[in-house]
Amino acid sequence: FIRFVGWCREYGIEVWVDIQTAPGSQNGFDHSGQLLALPTCEHWSSSAENVERSLQAVNEIAQGIMDDSLGDVVTGFGILHEPFSDCDGNVVRDFSNTAFEIVRSIMGSETHVFMGDTFDASEWNTAWWTDPGHSRTYLDSHYFHVFGERNRALSPKQHIALLCTRNARDTSSCCYEDAPTNQRISRGISRLVGKWTAAFDTLPALKLKDAMINIQKNGEALEFNRTITEGRMGFLSKFVQAQMVTYESMHSGVSSGWFFHTLKTEGGAFLEWNFLFGFSKGWIQTLPSKERSAESMYGSCESIARKTSDDASIVQEFPDPNQKGAELWLGDEFDDDYVISHAGSVDANGQTMAPENTVEEDFNLAGGSDAILVGQSDIVEETESWSPFPLFAMMFFCYGIW
Repeated sequence: FIRFVGWCREYGIEVWVDIQTAPGSQNGFDHSGQLLALPTCEHWSSSAENVERSLQAVNEIAQGIMDDSLGDVVTGFGILHEPFSDCDGNVVRDFSNTAFEIVRSIMGSETHVFMGDTFDASEWNTAWWTDPGHSRTYLDSHYFHVFGERNRALSPKQHIALLCTRNARDTSSCCYEDAPTNQRISRGISRLVGKWTAAFDTLPALKLKDAMINIQKNGEALEFNRTITEGRMGFLSKFVQAQMVTYESMHSGVSSGWFFHTLKTEGGAFLEWNFLFGFSKGWIQTLPSKERSAESMYGSCESIARKTSDDASIVQEFPDPNQKGAELWLGDEFDDDYVISHAGSVDANGQTMAPENTVEEDFNLAGGSDAILVGQSDIVEETESWSPFPLFAMMFFCYGIW
């Protein structure tokens, strides 16, 4: 970790650490250290001992950062990654209050502090941390279109439409000082979309299993030389643009930015998760400067949906839902007319919309920019009021290994 931070210092990249594992598991997911039969927070939030051990870990990691003189680079701290929806809300709040005090007392009052939203940001819209004393704090949400079978089966236009509706509403559902009126934006905590990706049709957990087997048998990562078609790259470009616009939530003013997950992947199986590859190929384009919003560059989410080709042939679901014996989590149902109509007959607010022809735009497979990524400040983008600005930051996942 110390060497990693040194590399980031060399290139002017700030680091935000994120505690992904908690004793007992805060969600039952594989990244939490214990893969449980069903997602749950019960073994963490119902155990005072596990909560206390988690606070001790926050203290030790924060102190280690300062003891090793890394505070000039490590400027952000995630106190608990993805606590599940059944966490005891009072326990999570008490834990967050204490962890916030620990981080700020050790690393300084300017340190960015973020926490998971328990998978429903609206539950936190209770005037919690909205005072100016909690500036530089963030409620962290993670939006993916790959984990539920219903999501993976969407058409290209439907993926964009889902961003314009459900994801946009979720992003802007917090944080305000006058909930439920939601007119006064919090002067303290704001929103952060801490993980999103360009992947849309492949379940990563099952693909990863195949990838590991391939490495074991053949000594090479799965689909090492995989290529992506021009049509698929064209959609990825629109999908990325629409997510940038949605997660900035320019018109609500509640969002402070986002992190793309992840910087680089091995081999070709997960190219849609690979920021550097997407940037080199042009479907992740040069990011807006701090003076410009993504919407000012790419248009509204709905306008991006209208420009998106609805070519179903680019959707290559993995695993095959029709495969015999497949038992896949379906995910939430979609009842929004804008999604069901493939972003066609109504707009994201349910109003009848005049038909508009799909606009096909040129896409440069050779790459969208000649800019050099390393040393730039564009891996993370932060918005203030209507205008996004770079945070010069990169997410580093801390698994308790120092």
